[in-house]
Amino acid sequence: MKKSERNYWPHAIVISIFLIAVACAATVYISIKNAPVEFDTFYFDNYGNVDKNINEIQTKQKIFEEKYMFVFNGLDTLEIKEDNQISIQLKDKETDKSIDNANIKMLLTRPETNKLNIESVAKYSDDLYILSPIEISKAGRWLIQVKVEVDEDAGFFTQEVYVSN
Repeated sequence: MKKSERNYWPHAIVISIFLIAVACAATVYISIKNAPVEFDTFYFDNYGNVDKNINEIQTKQKIFEEKYMFVFNGLDTLEIKEDNQISIQLKDKETDKSIDNANIKMLLTRPETNKLNIESVAKYSDDLYILSPIEISKAGRWLIQVKVEVDEDAGFFTQEVYVSN
């Protein structure tokens, strides 16, 4: 009479190889869904131009931060609604006077995708730069990225906000 013993190792090896292949396919699928680094929007320019001019960009940023004071207003009240209002205060550090000739662009984006990006340009009114009302459709983590140009000076700012229901 033969004693029958089962050996499960061959099955475990085959199943492991199959699971590794599934994990690789899932990784490729998730990577394809996410935007590549070339589409990073922090400097409001494409990756090649930023890479080529990063030293100049950083020099302008440093000069901007030395000359101007930049403050976001209204970030603590962002909700899922149609008329979120964000304003920006921009002052000269030496004179403490508001700057009225700046060009300010804003991008509201989710960190994981560019599909929900909202762009806005600020208009100057009563010592503040008011961004057009923003409609936020999804709760959670958002990034506000701003490019400010005053004459030859340029500054880039980002602020992380959490939008509630």
